[in-house]
This record gives sequence, structure tokens and C-alpha cells, in this order.
Amino acid sequence: FPSPADPLYLLGYPVVALALYFLIRGRRPRHDVAGWLDSAIVTAALGLLSWVFLARPTLTNYQESPLAAAVAVAYPIGDILIVGLAVRLITTPGGRTASFRLLLTAITALLTVDTLASSLDLLTFESTAAINFLWLASYVFWGTAALHPTMRDLSQQSTAADDEFTRKRLLALTLAVLVAPGTLAAEWIVGDRLDVWAVVIGSVVMFLLVVSRMYVAIDQIAAAN
Repeated sequence: FPSPADPLYLLGYPVVALALYFLIRGRRPRHDVAGWLDSAIVTAALGLLSWVFLARPTLTNYQESPLAAAVAVAYPIGDILIVGLAVRLITTPGGRTASFRLLLTAITALLTVDTLASSLDLLTFESTAAINFLWLASYVFWGTAALHPTMRDLSQQSTAADDEFTRKRLLALTLAVLVAPGTLAAEWIVGDRLDVWAVVIGSVVMFLLVVSRMYVAIDQIAAAN
């Protein structure tokens, strides 16, 4: 590790991310600041968790090989990018067709197996035998989603009104913001190394995003009134 196959695997992440972006743009062609801010807040929270529990330990394990460390960390980074776009796709008004559900299942399987591989250090060909079926399942779901007749509706523009700033969204954003202090508390309780700077940076980023989201919500309320 890394093997010649890893660059090919990693090239798939920006392709998938670009495909998800085009699906989102098709469903909601006009710029939706609020939706993208919601997605960014959740992505920032997951990014902090990924750094603390996946990326940093991986860098420590491969500190003697910068190339191996860079490739190993690239996987959780790619996953976070896909998660952020998947969250945006879910929150974008549009049909919840069979193809839509198959697409989300494929993403879930990919993220699950990537997380298991990184957290359990199963990054070589010989060590992944127990979880290979999840990667294969993800590929099957991708293909099935693309071939299903309802696929044509995935990027169809929705006529539904924008989602309001509901209690569910508020709860989701609140939980996302609490990730930073929660992570620090969990590390302190278990006696692990405290990622102070990572938590500080993550907290500042999420605070700025939340303030921006509140500003947009206030503007939307004012416009509605």
C-alpha cells in the first residue's frame, strides 16, 4: 500500500462528486444559498469527526511513508466530499424514486466500507477480504440506480417550493454544531490526545456557517412577511 490501483480508485471520487452536483443542479437549477449552507455545516462537522477518528490516526500509522499517508487520508476526504453533496441532494426538493433510493444505498455502502477500511487499517489487498462484499454491493447499487427506469427523474426540475427552515433542519444543524465540543469532551473522557486546534478551527468554521445560515433564514422570513 499504496498500489497502482489506488489512484484509479481515488479518481472515482471527484467523478461521483461531479455527477451528484449535476443531479442537484438539475433538480434545483437556481442558486439556493440556504441549502448549500446547510450542507456545508453538516460537512464541516463530519470533516472534524473524520480528522479526529480517521485521518489523524492514519497519518500517525503511516508517518514513515508520506505517499502512503497521503493516499490513505485521501479516502476519507473523498468520502466527506460525497457526503456533503449527498446531504444537499437529499435536502433538494424532488422525486424520491426507486433510482434515488438505490443511489443513496450505493453511497451509504461506499462510505461504510471506506470508514471500516480506514478505521481498522484494512488498506491492503490481502486485508480487505472480509469487507470486499460491501464495495461490490456499492458498485451493484450504482449500476442498478443508473439502469432503473426512474433514473430519468433524478435530475428532473422540481416544482415544489423551497423547504422552510423547519424544526428538523434546526435540530440537525444544532447536532452538527455540537460535534466540536462533543468530540473534545469524548477525547478527554477516554484519556486520548486532545485535538484542540482541530476542534477550534472546526468550531470557528461551523460558527461562521451557522451565522450565515441564520442571516439567510431571517431574510427569507422578512421576504415572506
